Amino acid sequence: MNGKDTPRHDDILNDLRQKKQKNKKVYVELLKAIGEVFYCKDPSEVYPVYKNKLKVFKQGLPTESILKVVKWLFIEQDIRFWSWSGRRMFKEGIDNI
Repeated sequence: MNGKDTPRHDDILNDLRQKKQKNKKVYVELLKAIGEVFYCKDPSEVYPVYKNKLKVFKQGLPTESILKVVKWLFIEQDIRFWSWSGRRMFKEGIDNI
């Protein structure tokens, strides 16, 4: 992490890279969950659907926390940039891992 209690975009991206290296097949499920959050579904609704599949990831941030942080990073991008452009940039960064 960044030495603070608040994860940044790069912290999330680095954590996702590690998860992809750990298990590419399950990582795809995590991407689906992030996609649902991208389209404004609340992480508290999304996580239970994927929980059993995502439990393989023991290292790094908990997957539930990733979904919650990503939600707020998407919102932050919505505030900084208009017309979903910032949200889309961050999502593309995630998709290109």
